[in-house]
Formats: sequence, structure tokens, C-alpha cells
Amino acid sequence: MRLSALAKTGVALAFFCLSIFLAPAFAPATDGPPPPEQAKAQPSIQVAAPEYNFGTAIQGETVEHAFTIKNTGQEVLKIEHVKVA
Repeated sequence: MRLSALAKTGVALAFFCLSIFLAPAFAPATDGPPPPEQAKAQPSIQVAAPEYNFGTAIQGETVEHAFTIKNTGQEVLKIEHVKVA
């Protein structure tokens, strides 16, 4: 049995449409964290006391406090764009 060109096009279009809708169902899952062997080394910050109350200060007076910061990760920790609230 011979199919006309229009019938062949219809069959090809049907297979194409099915592949578009079914392909995501067979794709490997990409959500979630990567396995430990593929995890990239990252910095991790640990601050002993992240907040400090300076109390009442006179305008123009300099107040200081030393925060203890530790990098618990495996990569260099860069601290940039510090803002005071």
C-alpha cells in the first residue's frame, strides 16, 4: 500500500508532536543538589555573633566592634559590599 505525500507528512507530523510531548518524561532529572562527588568547593561564612548593639552613641563619635568571622568552606571567602543597617 502506497501513502500519498500528504499522508506521509501527517504521519511525520504526528511522530514529531509525540516526541515533543514525551521527551521531557524521559529526560534525566536535573532538580536538586548535585551528587557529593560533583559538588563544587565553595566558601561558607560563620559569624559567632552577627549582631551587636552599640547602645547610645553621640553623633560624630566613632564606635567600634570586632566581629569574629570564620570561613568553614573549602574556597576563598570574599567579603564585599558591607552595609550598616
